[in-house]
Amino acid sequence: MNSAKKLILISAACTAFISCPPPPPVELKAEYRLKPSAEYNNDSTTELNTPPKTVTIGKEDYKAVYKFDFTDAEADKFYADFERPTQTRRSSYWITDMVYVKDNVLNVTTQAKTGSQIKELIKGTDLPQPDADRGGDAKKIGDSDYWGVTGAALKKEGDLYGLYVARIAMDRQAAGHWMAYWFYGQDKSKEGRDIGRDYEFDMLEYHQINTSSGKVAATTHWPIELPGKSSRVSATKDIELSYSPAEYHTYALLWTPNEVVYYIDWEPVSLFFADETYYDTALSSAKINNLKKTHKMICDVPLQIHFSNEVGGTGWMVGWAGALNVDQLKSRMDNMKVDWYVHYTTDELKAAASAGGVNYGAYLE
Repeated sequence: MNSAKKLILISAACTAFISCPPPPPVELKAEYRLKPSAEYNNDSTTELNTPPKTVTIGKEDYKAVYKFDFTDAEADKFYADFERPTQTRRSSYWITDMVYVKDNVLNVTTQAKTGSQIKELIKGTDLPQPDADRGGDAKKIGDSDYWGVTGAALKKEGDLYGLYVARIAMDRQAAGHWMAYWFYGQDKSKEGRDIGRDYEFDMLEYHQINTSSGKVAATTHWPIELPGKSSRVSATKDIELSYSPAEYHTYALLWTPNEVVYYIDWEPVSLFFADETYYDTALSSAKINNLKKTHKMICDVPLQIHFSNEVGGTGWMVGWAGALNVDQLKSRMDNMKVDWYVHYTTDELKAAASAGGVNYGAYLE
């Protein structure tokens, strides 16, 4: 979009090693507002519905190249298109069986399990023990009175540029875990550096210790290089919601070579642009001369799309998600529900993705 270079981030930038004052807010330009096609009706926040055929941004129509509304009849296709990993993850496990389609909804869940239940779920996989204390419980999975917490994640490989929209409801009661819709990668760059790990877009992370606060975080991460080591900068914005996150609402991310825009219910809530003036201004208080930008601020390699229920009630994560209380999750399953997910794009972004090594097929009818 032509105005990208004229705008700046509407977020507060921060990292573990620099602290930057938030830039002044910018006016949201009309060309960034989303308009679903006429047949779409999103009045209900409780009933399932179908995604729009197209979404207009400014004067451009974005058409679907991939969609999934998680119908039971298409469950086999869903399981083929997406990875559901079983692996040790932070203070817990991601477990395949905790991600499933039921009643035409994708469920990404977390729940406390006994050691024997977890052993059955991981099906003999040789996984390392999760981080030691798990909120104060240092027992091992083999102990007869062990209670651990399982999480879940869904991944889709290798997408680059476009508008990514998901309709999500988040039923989260217990502290110590958070639900997220995010983009991350492990692809090697043309220079050979593992920059996929340095870039990340978090469309939403529902992580508040007090769930009644009704906030989600939208964050962009990009790489820089400090003397003697590589690192990255994070720009995040906490967004206060006017509704219960347990209701269905649309969450979207627009990713182009020049900008990342975060949306809730079709309205832009956080803007991030590849504007070098912003970069220099934001880092001036942190001795910009000692920092070297080594890559673009906007990722130009494919990223994985994730829906996840992360567990991490230890260390720094206590301040992020709350201290994990296993008892809270023994009798209930906290659930991130996805009604549908669609990737929309344009001819221009198709061409940009193709130049980056990702080719999309024909637009869907």
